[in-house]
Amino acid sequence: MTYKKKMRIYLADLEYFNHYSSTMMSIPLNIGYIASYTLKLHAGDVEISLFKDPEKLLEASKTNPPDVLGLSCYYWNVHIDALIANRVKRINPECIVVLGGPHIDTDIEEQLDLYSSFKGYLDFMVLNEGELGFANIIGKLLSHSKDTLFDGPIDGCTFFTKDNKPVSGKDIGLSIDLETLPSPLLMGILDNYLVQEFLPMIQTSRMCPYSCAYCCSGKLIGKIRKFSDDVVKAEIEYIAKKYRNNPHRLLRLTDENFGLNQRDLKIAEFLVEAKNRFGYPQQINTYFDKHLSPTVKESALLLGDMNRGGLQLASQSFNKDSLKAVKRRNISDEEMRAAVVWAHSHGLKTESELIFGLPYETKKSFLDSLEFIMKIKIDTIAAHNLFLLKGIELNRSGERKRFNLSTKFRPSFASAYGMIDNEFVCETEEVVTSSSHFSFDDFMDIRKISLMFYLVNALEYFKKVIIYLIENEQEVIPLLDSIMNPSQEQNNNKEYLSFVNNFVNDANSELFNTHEDVSAYLKNKFISNNNSVTAPARLNAYYASRIIYNEKWFPQVLSQLLKKMNLDNQNSTVLRDLIAISENEWIDIEHPERGKAVIVSEETLAYLNIQSPKSNTGKYSLKMSASAPQREKIENYKKYNANTDNSYYYNLVYIIQPRKQLRYEHIEVEPFIE
Repeated sequence: MTYKKKMRIYLADLEYFNHYSSTMMSIPLNIGYIASYTLKLHAGDVEISLFKDPEKLLEASKTNPPDVLGLSCYYWNVHIDALIANRVKRINPECIVVLGGPHIDTDIEEQLDLYSSFKGYLDFMVLNEGELGFANIIGKLLSHSKDTLFDGPIDGCTFFTKDNKPVSGKDIGLSIDLETLPSPLLMGILDNYLVQEFLPMIQTSRMCPYSCAYCCSGKLIGKIRKFSDDVVKAEIEYIAKKYRNNPHRLLRLTDENFGLNQRDLKIAEFLVEAKNRFGYPQQINTYFDKHLSPTVKESALLLGDMNRGGLQLASQSFNKDSLKAVKRRNISDEEMRAAVVWAHSHGLKTESELIFGLPYETKKSFLDSLEFIMKIKIDTIAAHNLFLLKGIELNRSGERKRFNLSTKFRPSFASAYGMIDNEFVCETEEVVTSSSHFSFDDFMDIRKISLMFYLVNALEYFKKVIIYLIENEQEVIPLLDSIMNPSQEQNNNKEYLSFVNNFVNDANSELFNTHEDVSAYLKNKFISNNNSVTAPARLNAYYASRIIYNEKWFPQVLSQLLKKMNLDNQNSTVLRDLIAISENEWIDIEHPERGKAVIVSEETLAYLNIQSPKSNTGKYSLKMSASAPQREKIENYKKYNANTDNSYYYNLVYIIQPRKQLRYEHIEVEPFIE
């Protein structure tokens, strides 16, 4: 094949477009870099189009078939990638299909398994970072013919012969000089995606120095490389100008260990400067390096509450055998405590996360870890289930057998399913449901507690009550466990029982033995719902948003459980008030202009450190109202999202960032006169 006209290249970072997935979609920065580097080398010989929507890609392919299709692959789009590869090959059998992304392992057996799943519609896999490998394929196509493309290895790539023998070039996927890589943002390549519907992101450096076996980056060995200061600053300003009218949209920094480089202090300054000049970003999301170095501290202080979660202190596990098995080294418990104390002394929130299902982790060791991490007053804690995906070491057959990891398949978190070109397709997660050290029943117990953890930590619902209990040396985990395991005395609380049963049934019914079983289940639900997605697959977010905005039982159930605790009268008074505040502090989304008021005691105000005029009755009216910026954010959300189905509140807790903006910001106190 020769190219009389410019070679037509389609690059795709595909997602499922529906009313549940839309809030989480990001700009396709990954394929933007592939495009910018390819254009740098071959601008006169190629034309490149970027796609997120599979339907739009197919429509374009039918009109103008691509010569090369490049697909970015991860667990949330691997099956849609396979379908699109199939369809494009039908349209143009001569099209070269190239797959890249974190889903591709460095292990040859894993590569063959992924290659085989595309059933003959995949030509090349590009390993690790894709710019060099993909450009080498394009270069060979331009300088030779398609007939000689498979005559020998291509550096940075792997393909398989008809008898499944691998042909691999040199490993160059972590060697590109980032200063030679043009910015797709500044080139305007991504302008069509820098709009309200997509979350913007930037990358300031590449490479992770750690080797965690549960993470796709853990398999990589290379040097940390940085983009230039000038480019990073220009990208931040470019995005800020694009999103200045959508300040509520989060900006993601894809760096895996922010603060590891001394230069990150400059980047923090760039972000703050952009916020002051353009009003954007109001909120970012990045992960700090786990070691609390001076650079991490200074960066965290500069960003303040701009960074969602404040100072991240990711732990994953406190079980020493588990950490050793997955090649992770945490900071010590004492260092963790000290980091929390330091952060709080400077007005910073802290965030951490744990993973249940790692080798050697037991139900008891995990619950002990949860209790510990709450007692040291980490502000936001996420409790995840381990799932295995291609591209991580734990997924390899030897590791599965070594730790006796048993798994089930469940729908992907992003409601990733639908009908594409008259064929149903979906994505799944392969979650670890038992091992040598925990049972399936243990898994389900943790699943239930993790919902409560998400509710009180990630969303901070009734967090004031939880903090008060911790400060009074009360154990919290048994309380959360009790909420999700109703006693017989709750038999008359039908709404409560129905909620718990619904969650347990959904958590059980989402688990299947194979991907194909999940697909059949989702297809039936999809068709029964008039070819539309039903309730979202991210159950914690779905059920937690239900508790906040639709359910009425939580305050009563919590109060009943707290009465059984050994608390004196003063504590009971403060707890009662904190429950009332927690129940009413969430803004009325439909009428954000309306405020709320609760009657509280003098002891409660003292605990909350709220000054007030003296009351003869010892009671006060705590009046709460939304600020003008809060009302503006909510009205802007309502403009783009109609309250017509269950997605309304589910999406709300993702879009409004920081989530404290969903609670009344203005507080006034007056003496209460009966």
